[in-house]
Amino acid sequence: MSLLKSRLNVIERAPYFMMYTNLMTYPLKFRQHVLAIKEKEKLTYAKTASRFGIGMASLMRWNHRITPCTTHNKPATKIDWQH
Repeated sequence: MSLLKSRLNVIERAPYFMMYTNLMTYPLKFRQHVLAIKEKEKLTYAKTASRFGIGMASLMRWNHRITPCTTHNKPATKIDWQH
């Protein structure tokens, strides 16, 4: 990858890349942006994942369901503080 292309890649994802880590959900707008670029440039999942620094599994999930999950269907865990 050329230096110019590399810098453009960083600039393209900079607004999102600095704000989100693996522990946070990517916003819907970012997901739409990534999938639009993938479609427009006819990129593979692997190339798109590499370009934006996200996992291929995430891209596949987004392609199936673009909206982030806001709740988890898991019951509350009771913590026994007395040992």
